[in-house]
Amino acid sequence: MSSIFRIKILMFYLACSSLIIAILYSVAPLMDWVYLKDGAILALLILMAQEIKIKRNPLIITIIFILPILLLYSYAVSPAESFAKIASVRQLIMPFIIFIVGYISIKKYSDYPSALKSLISVAIIICAFGIFERFLHLWSIIDISRFFISKKIPVFEYGYPIFFIEPVSIMGWLELPNGTPRMVSSFLDPINLGHALVFFICLVMYDKNFTIKRPKRTGLLVLLFSCLALTLSKGAWLQLFLVTVVLNSRGSIILKAAALLIAMPAIYIYAQDHAGFLIHLNGFLGVFSHITLFGHGLSTFGNYSAMYNTSGQIAEGVGDSFWGSIIGQLGLLGFLLWICPFFVIISRLGFKHYLSKVIFAQLIVSALSENAFNLMSIAYPMLTIGMYCRAKKYAPSHT
Repeated sequence: MSSIFRIKILMFYLACSSLIIAILYSVAPLMDWVYLKDGAILALLILMAQEIKIKRNPLIITIIFILPILLLYSYAVSPAESFAKIASVRQLIMPFIIFIVGYISIKKYSDYPSALKSLISVAIIICAFGIFERFLHLWSIIDISRFFISKKIPVFEYGYPIFFIEPVSIMGWLELPNGTPRMVSSFLDPINLGHALVFFICLVMYDKNFTIKRPKRTGLLVLLFSCLALTLSKGAWLQLFLVTVVLNSRGSIILKAAALLIAMPAIYIYAQDHAGFLIHLNGFLGVFSHITLFGHGLSTFGNYSAMYNTSGQIAEGVGDSFWGSIIGQLGLLGFLLWICPFFVIISRLGFKHYLSKVIFAQLIVSALSENAFNLMSIAYPMLTIGMYCRAKKYAPSHT
């Protein structure tokens, strides 16, 4: 089995893995099924480990050796139980592991366009299932509550987890008792799905290696934008705004300034009536009262840590910022070491490349949203970035 074929299988598996895990929790709720996603990625990495050229790749050296040293220290000083600390390690290093898997999967340049076609097929399947579950109210029919209860997420009596519902009405009409349902598709998370859809939109709009006739491209974009709207994910729309407007090198500076001037008061007005936005902002600002050089240890900060840490030693008020979560756990030094490989990647891609803008915008949004850098939010972009970085080496000219 070729490396690129394995990657294509991984793409499809990741798309449905959350749904598979949720169903398994319904059948056997006492088992820890949550790591099936990670297990598939790690198994693929082990299968292809002999292909990693450490001497030639300082970025991979940084990921493999320097970060783990800090993580070991943080593991040792953390008061949390081992399972919770392992969960935090997984959250912090999985983007880099996915990058490495993507990087070592490419053997020739033609593998990259082939992989992009598979990615778009995955995107279409995700959208199709998302439309189906959104308008059928599928989670009132299929019970997935045990999966979310295991993650300490409240579930409404009609089967929907609390974050599947946006507490707003449509012209006074409530589609479900507590508000409007959000599209989650097989991701079972509207925020993760939103960020993945932003990546797919940018791929279709900007990647020159993805060739498709204009009417089909237009239809595909209509589908992706429609599904993005149905997620009701504010962070995803902010990421898309950053990529297509603020970071767009072709745009006029005057137009960008005008867009920002319009956006800033709009965000302020929105924040006054939406407590959730203020929670995200306060989550980022709150970490500065806890800031240290080396951090307080793994699984002591952030919503993700709170899911698995049963010791009760979780910092309050910083749960909705991924930056806050990292700074709290690993300290300022750890945050700088963690973010450094992303800037190395961006420098290799060139900041004008759309993948650089996607990952940079996602890093910015993650300052306000921990979910912006969840495994499924970042899996497809990091996999593609890894593949592209390797494919460039085989291209007659950089694309």
